[in-house]
Amino acid sequence: MTNIEDTTTSAVASVASKSTIAGASASTIGWLTADRYVALGGLAVAVLGFIVNVLFRWLHQRAVTRRHADEEARARELHDLKLKVLNARLAQGGKGDDALDTVAELTP
Repeated sequence: MTNIEDTTTSAVASVASKSTIAGASASTIGWLTADRYVALGGLAVAVLGFIVNVLFRWLHQRAVTRRHADEEARARELHDLKLKVLNARLAQGGKGDDALDTVAELTP
């Protein structure tokens, strides 16, 4: 997920959270004033806001987990590459110090 997607997800989750609070407040006011339609409308907004909030938080957590797995895979690949280069240099009879320079050139 990019920074723009993170920002969008955070903004939607924030709006959903606030709409849940607003819907619950409207439902409470409707219940206190015995206005059935305001109470039901507020309840519907609160439930919908809650569902959207849960959905976007789940999507965000899934994206974070995926990003973490990608970073781990990248680190593992980099480690394996360093080992290959070091082993190749050592097999050729080198000390291996220049192998680290070669790996440093290969990594971004």
